Amino acid sequence: MLSQIVNRYYENIKVINGIFRGYEIKCFLIWQPSVYTLTDNSLHEHEKKIRKDTPRSDNTKLTSMIFADWCSKHYNITDLTNSLDTKLPTDQFYNDWCHLTREGNLHVAKALAKKFKF
Repeated sequence: MLSQIVNRYYENIKVINGIFRGYEIKCFLIWQPSVYTLTDNSLHEHEKKIRKDTPRSDNTKLTSMIFADWCSKHYNITDLTNSLDTKLPTDQFYNDWCHLTREGNLHVAKALAKKFKF
């Protein structure tokens, strides 16, 4: 099943990239962190509940498969899954398993800025 998700993901990226090329827009593709890419000891109590209530044990494997595929380099996908590694358990950065709070988005944006040297 994960292989199908990876294939669908790259089919979607191919279409999106084609649209951007058609409009001569530079496309930046980002693989962002999720509540599953955080270490257990960095999780806020609310995030622990989210992880428990929406188990996605295959998320780490999916991330590995995305970046093992040659398309990740072809489309220059930026891996930001580690951008919240310094997160403290007192910080709540997730509203659900993949949607960041304002503060979480700010931390990811800062990591992105460092990658692209904005």
